[in-house]
Amino acid sequence: MNYIKHLLLLVFLFNPVFSFSNTLQKTDPYTAGMDLYVAGNINGALQVWASAYKSTTSEQQIDPRIGTAFVQAVSEYKLVHLYPIATNIFYWSLKSRGTGEYEEYLRREIQKSASVFDRSRFKDVDKTAKKDPYKAAGIVLSHWKSLDPTPETPENERLIEHGERIAYIKKHFTENDNTVFDTDERSWTYLRYGAPDLLHKGTLEFNEHNMKSMANEAMTQVPALDRIDKVDSLISNTMIFYKEPKYELWLYKNLTKAGYVIKMFGESYHKRTFGEIESLTDFVPKSAFMKSRSSHYNLVWGPKVEAGTGRGEPNSTIAKKKHLSPGTLLLLSYTRQLMVYHTTFESLFLNLKKSFGMNGPNVSPSWISSQKSVLSMQRERVLQTAPDQRSLHLNELRPLEVNSHQYLFYNEHNQPYYLSVMNSYPQAELLYLISKNEVEDVNRYRLNHNLSVTSYGGEEVPSVSHAPTIPFENDGILHPAQSIFKIPVPESNLSLTYSAQVYDQEASGMRKGRVLPASLKASGMATSEESQKPESPSAFALSDILIGYQTDSLQWEEDIPFLVSLDGNIPDSTNLFMHFQVINLQPNESNISQMKVEFYVKERGGFLKKLFGKKDQNRISVTLEDYSDQIEETLEVELADREPGKYELVIEATDLGSGNSISKIIPFSIVEP
Repeated sequence: MNYIKHLLLLVFLFNPVFSFSNTLQKTDPYTAGMDLYVAGNINGALQVWASAYKSTTSEQQIDPRIGTAFVQAVSEYKLVHLYPIATNIFYWSLKSRGTGEYEEYLRREIQKSASVFDRSRFKDVDKTAKKDPYKAAGIVLSHWKSLDPTPETPENERLIEHGERIAYIKKHFTENDNTVFDTDERSWTYLRYGAPDLLHKGTLEFNEHNMKSMANEAMTQVPALDRIDKVDSLISNTMIFYKEPKYELWLYKNLTKAGYVIKMFGESYHKRTFGEIESLTDFVPKSAFMKSRSSHYNLVWGPKVEAGTGRGEPNSTIAKKKHLSPGTLLLLSYTRQLMVYHTTFESLFLNLKKSFGMNGPNVSPSWISSQKSVLSMQRERVLQTAPDQRSLHLNELRPLEVNSHQYLFYNEHNQPYYLSVMNSYPQAELLYLISKNEVEDVNRYRLNHNLSVTSYGGEEVPSVSHAPTIPFENDGILHPAQSIFKIPVPESNLSLTYSAQVYDQEASGMRKGRVLPASLKASGMATSEESQKPESPSAFALSDILIGYQTDSLQWEEDIPFLVSLDGNIPDSTNLFMHFQVINLQPNESNISQMKVEFYVKERGGFLKKLFGKKDQNRISVTLEDYSDQIEETLEVELADREPGKYELVIEATDLGSGNSISKIIPFSIVEP
């Protein structure tokens, strides 16, 4: 990778296309480059920054401003051949360890990455940045690496896409400058999800004719002349509060199965600034709902019914005082206009119309507040199921299913680490590609698994990759392609990103209109969180237990000689395998640790199941020993006379040196093809 990096850099630096005046620069490289950039000499600016990158010899000398500027320039002008260099320079810039000169700049730049983080996780990053921005920059660097859709290539296409989005928001979202980008609040949504699937914008209208008709309908029991005066007065009062608010409605329909993600922007009546709108009530002042501005009327309903009897008094009626406010009419007009775009506005419109009737509430600021809370809760439920961020470049790719799990084990010093197991299911996508391309050589397609780790304590955990064999022979069941990674456990919370890619090794170049390589045909991703650092046990302890199976058509790791079943399903044509570790055994006088392991299988529900052919084999016991206070072992459980169903594997381990025992129960299922 370093060879490729330096080769690309040399080609760039010495390409005559990028030549510029070699006049001695009296300013620092970043400023010198910016002067050239502002003057329109983009290539000259890039060469100055690339030269600084090449000549810097220590992290203390790194100017972090150069990396951001380089990515922004390359992304804005879509200089595809420089994407690998831009990625490397950006990564390099986040390794800056200056003495304090760039601390405030780094804090601001870290804020610019908020849109690609989980919202709660970014709070941790921001908190770290306030104390140590260089440490926070390291966390941001790890996170950007985890978002790379092609970990095997030198460029990070998601980073470049982010740069493209920043260029777009700086050009188009300039209603105000209240974000860290000096743009308006539409920027955050655009950076997180890209352009909306549907966009509607315009001015919220107050339809005087329709609102007069509705007001007349509400006051139908008011005498005609009185009603005309009340309606005219109400319309006049309403026009006082109508300010022709501009709006933009963004709808994302493919982010989550829970429904459309709705974002509205406009100029709030209260804040008088353009930004994100939480509710249509932001366009209406609270004073518009005051009774003093409203038209009052009575509704008469009858006959009056005696409670609990069902009997009514013939000449008795029910009267209820009602008022119709300018705020209600404004909301009615706005929701009537917008309800064609989404049912959320239709629901509010219908609720407002109900307020005209006898049983409907009078629309007051408190009623509006309760409606706003309901709508906010609905929107929040949808957002909770939406992804943290979305790359539009991946939309054209075939999706891969990816599953993962972390199992806790211990090294020779009893320090914890994770055996991270990753499964993907590329078979359906490969069959689609083979059929589409009418090819017979399936070896042209290659599967890659990658695990990237973001440590929120700033410790660097290198990413790891593996090219697993794709199991085409399925023995009547769909088996996954599997990778097992060994990951150290740092001092802080972890975010693990598992990604899988299918490449067509005979394709070359870039995808048309995209930054991704043409060879990338399918992609999938799964994330996992580890929020508590496990301790190093000082007493006899049993690790997590991996269970799985073998078949003739599958390959597996030598250390774990079976396919780990993440869902606990074991095909009924195989035996069950388990892998575990015990630590802190007490050696005997010969310095040998001995352990007895007993295990048996029972139906879930507590009844022993005869699975081994003979009754006395329901409980199996083995003795293990080693010249260490740790023993790691794989055992096979024979499932003879098995039947499909739900079971439990019970494991009891006893240290023969100390007499201490520990047990675990692992649920699993025997499944038919």
